[in-house]
Amino acid sequence: MYKKISILVLGLSVLFCGFKLEQREFNYEYEIVLNSNENKDVIKGYLYKERLIDIYNELISNLDESLITNAVINNIESFSFEGGRSEYINGKIVVFIGEAKGNVLKGSLKKNSCDNSNIRVKFFFSKFFVK
Repeated sequence: MYKKISILVLGLSVLFCGFKLEQREFNYEYEIVLNSNENKDVIKGYLYKERLIDIYNELISNLDESLITNAVINNIESFSFEGGRSEYINGKIVVFIGEAKGNVLKGSLKKNSCDNSNIRVKFFFSKFFVK
């Protein structure tokens, strides 16, 4: 009896040790899959992009570069917006809005809080078209 249990435990431990969730290193990129290609959804997508960048900047503001990947993975739900969901896929933050049948907005994010790269391309007229 003890021999069967020990073989079972040994077999299960070998089985579970063989499966390791592969987490790709964060590559400082995002994608937002829009609900549709209608103008209102495209404009909302740009507004969501701004919110995503703000949330990301707040998240990494005082973190060491080596901790950013884990911080993004552990807080991936904070990038979700009303009517959408967020996932960590292939080292990217991917946000699906609504039915996610529209265009994809892509962009890069800062590697640390001192990075001076331009990550915001402004869409100045969006506030005039959103109802």
